[in-house]
Amino acid sequence: MEHDARTIRGDVTLVMVLVENDAERERGVRVTNLLDGAVWPPRTNGVPEEGWSESGYEGVLAPGERRGIGYATPAPPDSNPVRVEPIERRSAPKGTDPVRGLPDPRPPRDALRADVPAAVTAWLDDVERRGGQTDRERAALERAARLREDS
Repeated sequence: MEHDARTIRGDVTLVMVLVENDAERERGVRVTNLLDGAVWPPRTNGVPEEGWSESGYEGVLAPGERRGIGYATPAPPDSNPVRVEPIERRSAPKGTDPVRGLPDPRPPRDALRADVPAAVTAWLDDVERRGGQTDRERAALERAARLREDS
């Protein structure tokens, strides 16, 4: 099992791992986080993607398959962020987790009201009547104008 692991530090540390199954048969792989911090895996609808746990990732790679695996962590970066090891594991049956199959629970954007509250409109009108706005009021007016254009 070949791999290349890198980290990038910003507000959090991003860990990127490229794993390649160099065998001529399907193999399981375990990627274990070695950094001193929690694993924040990729999520869909708030649910971690399949194969992720608190310690890292487990999955199955086809012969010759290369897969990019990435996650975030609050830990500082290190030159050796993960341990990658082959494991004996068969392909997991599809559709075993009903939560992953649920659609996005958020309402569509066009279902949300874009109306500016009456109190905000009254305040904006008052600011316009007074004339000389402060920088803060000017920024609020510009934002309100953008909101009106977007709706």
